[in-house]
Amino acid sequence: MVSIKSSCGCNTTSSETHKFIDCCVCKKIYLHSCAELSITEIRTIKSKKGVSWSCRNCNILSSDINDLKAAILSLRNDLAAREKSAGIDDKAFEELLAELGDRNNRKQNIIMFGVPESDTHDANTRRSRELETVQAVLKALPSGMNTDHIE
Repeated sequence: MVSIKSSCGCNTTSSETHKFIDCCVCKKIYLHSCAELSITEIRTIKSKKGVSWSCRNCNILSSDINDLKAAILSLRNDLAAREKSAGIDDKAFEELLAELGDRNNRKQNIIMFGVPESDTHDANTRRSRELETVQAVLKALPSGMNTDHIE
């Protein structure tokens, strides 16, 4: 005779299989009283093809998953509507983001007229020469500004 042990917490072991039902999601075995089902309900569920039962925990998780799926779908629809109403394609959007990034990087820049551009292609050398030029110009100003903090 086969003996079944419940996994619902009551640790009941019995050979009376009609008293047990397994969750179709987590596959844990529940005693009828822990599942809050009558033995008749368990027999009905087991006898009907295509009918299954899921435990309380799996029902809650399933509900939460369905809520998350609905929220994701709603966000996708909102995003699609905004993209459509903005009239901007992916390439233009990427260019816009790059421009905003460049503007942010340049917000601390100064513009000096009449100073020759560096002819080197090495970025570090060019930056070093430009920094020396800016410091020399600022030191030449009559106010005697401290330029040690300029990077």
